[in-house]
Amino acid sequence: MIKAYAKINLGLNVLGKLENGYHELEMLNIKISLHDEIFIEESKTNKVTYENFEIEEKNDLIFKFINELTDNYKNLPKFKIHIKKNIPVGSGMGGTSSDIASIINYINSEYNLNFTYQQLIEYVKPYGTDICYCLFNKPAIVKGVGDVIEFVELKLPNSIIIINPKINISTKEIYQNVKEYSEHIYNKEYVEALKHFKGLKNDLEKIVRSINPTIDTIIKKLNEDYPNKVRLTGSGSTIVLYSGCRKIFKRVKDMYPDYEIKRVDVLKGE
Repeated sequence: MIKAYAKINLGLNVLGKLENGYHELEMLNIKISLHDEIFIEESKTNKVTYENFEIEEKNDLIFKFINELTDNYKNLPKFKIHIKKNIPVGSGMGGTSSDIASIINYINSEYNLNFTYQQLIEYVKPYGTDICYCLFNKPAIVKGVGDVIEFVELKLPNSIIIINPKINISTKEIYQNVKEYSEHIYNKEYVEALKHFKGLKNDLEKIVRSINPTIDTIIKKLNEDYPNKVRLTGSGSTIVLYSGCRKIFKRVKDMYPDYEIKRVDVLKGE
């Protein structure tokens, strides 16, 4: 079984829109212990199935990816891939991106494709902004279209709380509503100077909150109770509370009994 870990954006700046339609980003990312479970075995044909998620094959990016990979590398067998989705879809935690990254890391290692990490980055880049970072399980500054990665040391809590209101948000829709752009700010010196996550922001949070009143209400309430510790990750809909306090975790679970509330570990290694 392969673990595909969720990612969290501590900060996300949208710097502009490129000619190819992608947005130039600047992010500060971490990985957390929440993960999808992936099972891979050789097969006569490529097949991707899910334990608790449904998607049409023609719309399945993972199916498209594995087909193109085995077409490009004729020495590879076909694969049957089964995925248990523990990372909520549309949650801003990079579930599909992490699945693809974990699959290519496994195949690269087990079937001797001999890709360097830079070659892996170039190969997965066309499939999505977050996949390049998801190849790794440690904190990093991520720039460009997700393909420029600089690892950093962060003073992070050992665990954090994530609140998912079970709302599937379209990343495409959120980026279509980006009208203003930020300046470059992230570098190692800036990151090392951060105190209690002050100075971090998510340029997409305002857009998500304007479109979705439920998320806006949750963030307002949590900000009142826990100032400087609450942020939306990515294009939503997961809200992150940067505290691992068990007492706070219990209180938040009691506040929102119908939502998915988890206390997760922060990955700091490999």
